[in-house]
Amino acid sequence: MASRRSKKSSHSSNLVGKYAFIAGVILAFAAGLIPNMEQFAWVSWLLMILGGLVGILNVQKQEQTAFLVAGIGLLTANTAIKALFPELGIVAQNISQNILAFVAPAVIVVSVIAIAILAED
Repeated sequence: MASRRSKKSSHSSNLVGKYAFIAGVILAFAAGLIPNMEQFAWVSWLLMILGGLVGILNVQKQEQTAFLVAGIGLLTANTAIKALFPELGIVAQNISQNILAFVAPAVIVVSVIAIAILAED
C-alpha cells in the first residue's frame, strides 16, 4: 500500500514539474513578445519560481550532469550572443532574458542538490 502512495506522489510531482516547465517556456516567450512587459517584476519572479520548481521536480539524479552542462551552455551562449549580436532586437533580447530568468534558478537548484549528493558519498 505504501508503494502505491509513493507512486501517486511521484506521479503528481512529475505532473507539477511538467506543467511548471511548459508554463515557464510559454511565459518566457509570451512576455518577451509583449511590449513593455519587462516593467512588471512579477513576471521575472514567476519565471524564477517556475525554474526552481523545474529544478526540484523534473531533474532526476541520473539527469543532473546532462542538465547542468546544457544549462551552463545555454547561460554562456546567451551572454555571448548578446555581446556579439546586439542588433538582434529588443524582442529577441527580452525572450532571451526571460529564458535566463527561468533556467538559472533550475541550474542553481540542481547544482545544490548535486553538491549535497556528492557530500553524502
